[in-house]
Amino acid sequence: MSPEKDKEILLPDEGLHEAVMRFKRRIILQELRACGWKKKEAAQRLKLSPRSMSYYISRLDLERCRDQQTAGCDEDPAREEEERWR
Repeated sequence: MSPEKDKEILLPDEGLHEAVMRFKRRIILQELRACGWKKKEAAQRLKLSPRSMSYYISRLDLERCRDQQTAGCDEDPAREEEERWR
């Protein structure tokens, strides 16, 4: 078994910031769905403050994903997220 430090980490074509934001979006959305959109419970599971959870929900435009039929919620709108962070 090789040590973890020997593994090379490849940066996605989209860049580090976009990859991190896409990861955060997927994880937070996954936990919100698992908790039935109970924000406080999802925040606790992710070890976030309720305020941070509300911030991410707003910043990542996740509220519109509450209805699981909403178009685009399972896609990765990294470019739109990047524009909002600038």
